[in-house]
Amino acid sequence: MSQHSLRNISLLSLGLLMALTVFPMRAVTAQETPAAPAPSATPQSAPAVTVPPIPVLSVAMGNRFDGLATEALKAMESKALESKVPGGAALFGFIPGDKMTTWVTRAQIVKSFTQGKNNTLAWVYAKAAEMADTLTNSGSGVRPKLGGEVGWKGGVIVQVADGYVFAAFSGGSGEQDVAIAKAGLEVLLKK
Repeated sequence: MSQHSLRNISLLSLGLLMALTVFPMRAVTAQETPAAPAPSATPQSAPAVTVPPIPVLSVAMGNRFDGLATEALKAMESKALESKVPGGAALFGFIPGDKMTTWVTRAQIVKSFTQGKNNTLAWVYAKAAEMADTLTNSGSGVRPKLGGEVGWKGGVIVQVADGYVFAAFSGGSGEQDVAIAKAGLEVLLKK
């Protein structure tokens, strides 16, 4: 294949990716069954690519997530600076529904997410992953930690009408991380 052909394929792939992310997709409800793709008219044509429906955030939280996340992350950053932690990573997220099949998160770095040989961004996502599975605060000990988890405190989660909202911080002591994460959730609870 020529370099020109490879570039055209790459541009086509990029265009397809952009189209899938820019154009809205309608969610299929449980009562509907997606129609089967029409058979190809020509046997030489490439097989149709079926794109599964992208899970849509619930209307109530989905429309509000960005604004809440911005406010929550600012509150967490303020609390972290007030607590004089050397730096860290804050995470705010939403899990639609009653179990984790998808989530939306936003992160904020406070000063720096690396502390010597430690990566607090990796730790905050490990705390969030534990909460996504247990739907309880990180480090709760409700089950043995799984590979990839740290089992540390610093993540808090609450159930809302249409799913779960969580906040987590890594960079201070466990108690500091919990207090900083709670500052993020307080934004939601005040609404």
